[in-house]
Amino acid sequence: MSIQSKDNAGSEQEDGSTKDITNNADFQKENMKMEMTEQMISDTLDDIFDGSDDEGSQDIVNQVLDEIGIEISKKMAKTPSAAQSLPSASTSKASISDEETEWQLKALGVD
Repeated sequence: MSIQSKDNAGSEQEDGSTKDITNNADFQKENMKMEMTEQMISDTLDDIFDGSDDEGSQDIVNQVLDEIGIEISKKMAKTPSAAQSLPSASTSKASISDEETEWQLKALGVD
């Protein structure tokens, strides 16, 4: 090997190490950006799910439910009540004796 080729080899090594240093610095810079972005996202999600704004959102939900409730109650006033059209179950059970129940079971084929 000649002196000139050794010098070229040394230059190539220095260029390679300079590129590695530059690539490493770029990697560290991008890694820091990624960590900062991750931290900001984490903080934002914590704030969202923390419940610190529950009072404001609860007021909105209550307002919407009140508006829906007014509409529903107006519609429900026009519907007939099921309790008014059903016969009373307590009076029919009280008038059936044990003998009648046994007779009905025998008629159904249940002994």
